[in-house]
Amino acid sequence: MTNEVAESIGLGKPIGALVQSVEAGGPAEKAGVEAGDIITKVDDRDVESSVELPRIVGSIKPGNEGDLAGVSPRQLRATCRVVVAELRAGEGRAPRRTAEREARQAGAR
Repeated sequence: MTNEVAESIGLGKPIGALVQSVEAGGPAEKAGVEAGDIITKVDDRDVESSVELPRIVGSIKPGNEGDLAGVSPRQLRATCRVVVAELRAGEGRAPRRTAEREARQAGAR
């Protein structure tokens, strides 16, 4: 996250974890999280960087719910509820990319 990106979406400073992709059918997709969203809190715990997000989510027992707070590229602030699921070995899922992200990537080529 850069200062420019943070300022452009109203964060003021570069905090949070940028969602790169969302697993098709996974808990994040079911909660409405999309690629490009920035997660700034999980259950009232600040997410200062992308490195912290897996550790924080991993501390929630599978099957329990967690509240995600953040901001989307459309400058919408939102909170959503996610039921944490356990990813079992060999169950890798292909990430679902949003049309918006596909368009951004196509433009970068």
